[in-house]
Amino acid sequence: MPIYEYYCHRCQSRFELLRPISRMDDPATCPRG
Repeated sequence: MPIYEYYCHRCQSRFELLRPISRMDDPATCPRG
């Protein structure tokens, strides 16, 4: 599974998630809340 990088506009941080290619466009929840 690839690791995708996301950006949270609320807290302005970047985070990574390991997920299948089929879920790369699914919404990602920021780990900071």
